[in-house]
Amino acid sequence: MNILVTGGAGYIGSATSYLLIKKKIKPIILDKLIYKNDSIIPKKSTFFKINISNLKEIKKIIKKYNINSVIHFAAYKDVQESIKRPKKYYDNNYLITKKFINCCKKCGVNNFIFSSSAAVYGNLKNNKKVLENSPLKPISIYGLTKKKIEEHLSKISDKKFKFFSLRYFNVLGADKNLKYGPIGLKINSFSNNLYKSIIMGKDFKIFGNNHNTEDGTPVRDFIHVDDLADIHYKSLLHLIKYKKNQICNCGYGKAYSIKQVVNILLKKKETNFSYTFDKKRSGDISYMVADVKKLNKIINWRPKHSNLKKMISSELRWKKKIYKF
Repeated sequence: MNILVTGGAGYIGSATSYLLIKKKIKPIILDKLIYKNDSIIPKKSTFFKINISNLKEIKKIIKKYNINSVIHFAAYKDVQESIKRPKKYYDNNYLITKKFINCCKKCGVNNFIFSSSAAVYGNLKNNKKVLENSPLKPISIYGLTKKKIEEHLSKISDKKFKFFSLRYFNVLGADKNLKYGPIGLKINSFSNNLYKSIIMGKDFKIFGNNHNTEDGTPVRDFIHVDDLADIHYKSLLHLIKYKKNQICNCGYGKAYSIKQVVNILLKKKETNFSYTFDKKRSGDISYMVADVKKLNKIINWRPKHSNLKKMISSELRWKKKIYKF
């Protein structure tokens, strides 16, 4: 099995690459290293520092390594930044990605795993678990680009080219041996903001206490990065075997409000921080929890790392290791 992994030096990409190596598969990793951190690239992989826009080199790599499957992680991923810099996200996450996908198909790639997002759904009218066939009404450019790529994949798919789109919910956690974890402290993620508040002694900001949720704070479904990596591997095996397009939610189906998570952490003696409420952010979804029945049925998948405290603790240990403060 010859697999090309774009964005394989990033958070989820590196976790998936390490898993592939455990499965005796040597991934070919492409990454432009926007966070300038190559320490989490698996040593047993083949690595190229390259942008997916460099189609000339992409073609050479696909041909040289006889690539038949692609797992595509490479993308900008900050929802808030996508609202402030829409062109950057539209160009990279849609236009460049679209050309890359077309190139893969033209070069004979048969199987394409796409990193999508729960951001494709937007705000739901009712606080219910979201299904894959729920209306897609993204409220950020980030979410819109993911929706448009899914549409493009559906459009160009044929007997020889099939795809499996994975709609991520909130990814947390790091490797228990601290080989990999999230990189890039500038991204406005829950865990980054939490880490900064703990280390720098600043208030952790909860964005909005007037959301349409039980306690007024946003509600999320968190999933450990190792479970998500496992989903990618099993999805690829399923796609190769059954040759049928699929779109699935990737979460645990567990609802936690941000205030709930904060209270859980504050009960732990080793975690000490204060928090305040700030106004809602543009592009923030109020309630987003996955219905994962389809995923569980299709690839017969069950989580192994669903303890929220352990997820957050592992990530905080990772951040302390790589940022050293």
